[in-house]
Amino acid sequence: MITLAIIGFVLIIVVALYASYRSAKRTFEPRMLEAVGNVQFAIYQRLKLRYAASDGAHLAVKLAAAVSNELFNQEPQKAEAVSFRADNRELIAKRLSELKDDPELRAVLTQSLRVLAAVQFSKKEGQAEQIASHFKRLDELGILVPGGEAPRLSIFLPMVKKFCRDNYDEDAL
Repeated sequence: MITLAIIGFVLIIVVALYASYRSAKRTFEPRMLEAVGNVQFAIYQRLKLRYAASDGAHLAVKLAAAVSNELFNQEPQKAEAVSFRADNRELIAKRLSELKDDPELRAVLTQSLRVLAAVQFSKKEGQAEQIASHFKRLDELGILVPGGEAPRLSIFLPMVKKFCRDNYDEDAL
């Protein structure tokens, strides 16, 4: 009788833990992906301000968007952006290579890309070869921070919060 009660108690705990795990997983990925989106916007803001000093405000907007898209392996959505990327490949590549001298950006970008890769692999989205190729390209440019794995939520979110706080242009929000 006691054994049956213990088994029942253990079963209730296991079911509760499993339900908690499933609930946490459902909120984990969206929170991490939202944080990655915030990083991408903060990187865009940081680069836009940096490029405005040397390239003028109008070019800085387009250039920052193009470089940010390259960092996150995203295709431009608008025809104007596609044209800008095609016409300015050398300038975009130059600006990408300059990012190796920005350790704060490199750290948060690397962690963001690790999060994206982990989420894509867990959902079986994307192609492993495409992700590996993108990582290799950024590594060759000296942008990625070597070693490590996707960060835990408790480490990644404070890093993102600080980076975003330091780089958001209040006028852009």
